Amino acid sequence: MKISSSKIIIGIGVLALVAAAGLAMISRQKSETPAPVVSPKRIGVVEYIKESDPSFEGLKKGMADLGYVEGKDVVYEYQVANADQKKVSEIAKAFVDQNVDLIYAITFPSTQAVFLAMKEAGRSDIPVVFAQANNPLEGGIIKSYKSSGNNFTGVTADFAALTPKKLEILQRIDSSIKKVGFFRVKEQDDKYPSNVLTVASLKENVASFGMTAVEYSLENQPNSMIPAAFREAANRIAPSEIDALLHPTGVLYSAQNLTVAAELGNRLKIPVLFALPGNLNIGGLFVYSHDFYAIGEQTAPMVDKIFRGVSPSDIPVEPPRKNTLYLSLENAAQIGVTIPRDVLEIAQPWGT
Repeated sequence: MKISSSKIIIGIGVLALVAAAGLAMISRQKSETPAPVVSPKRIGVVEYIKESDPSFEGLKKGMADLGYVEGKDVVYEYQVANADQKKVSEIAKAFVDQNVDLIYAITFPSTQAVFLAMKEAGRSDIPVVFAQANNPLEGGIIKSYKSSGNNFTGVTADFAALTPKKLEILQRIDSSIKKVGFFRVKEQDDKYPSNVLTVASLKENVASFGMTAVEYSLENQPNSMIPAAFREAANRIAPSEIDALLHPTGVLYSAQNLTVAAELGNRLKIPVLFALPGNLNIGGLFVYSHDFYAIGEQTAPMVDKIFRGVSPSDIPVEPPRKNTLYLSLENAAQIGVTIPRDVLEIAQPWGT
């Protein structure tokens, strides 16, 4: 049977209409299907002391600069231990138990607490980025700076390496300073690599500045009893016994003990050197330290790489890139110290 060309054209037209209707239906079904919901990445932030807040703020700024929108792409779950070793361990354990996407540990005590919580749980699947963690190699957290060999990476801190510069600044402020005192708690401070290395650096470098180190040791005792013991020992120090006080990080780095150190400096009219800029709110003359905000910004690309699938062990651990001298003019006036112009020119006044 012969089929006319007009029927063929009509048939083709019908087929085209059917195909178009089918495509329209598929398209409509696709548009009606909701897009998969992508949950924001959860970052558990473990902070040992409140003074380290700038590193957290720097991280948030760095992540925002990389395009992460807080609340949409990333959520920060922030906890601070207020220098309580038991509490920082509890915070670390909780974040491990909650299976957060990444743990951000600020300072060595926080990093160590997370490391031990991971070890206790038998886990290594949660990536950890640390900030201003003092001497993580000496502290047993990483195997090398090139590769941690585990689920940790980040930006270090090295307060011990800053000690010679602190002595130089101290000498530039007052060349008559000869005796630099420091306190340590027997046995307990030996657990803090930063404390051990800072004290060793102090003893090694004082002579080159014409100074001597004067050590005051407190007996090993429960942390709750240390502030009273520290205050009693500080009250026994007579004027002219020391010309300055260097206060390393360690057991004595809590708000109560920092207050004791600041009061000692004010009573003797001598400079007190703390490790963290925020401590200048309590007292002390100057802090020469790593820029903690810059450290936070420096860690953001590491977090981004991990979220994109890179293993922490493939991200080299980095040193801080910037140091800053913070100076309290208020305390200078309080203890009767005149700051030379050459020091003022390189310092960032605190509280102004």
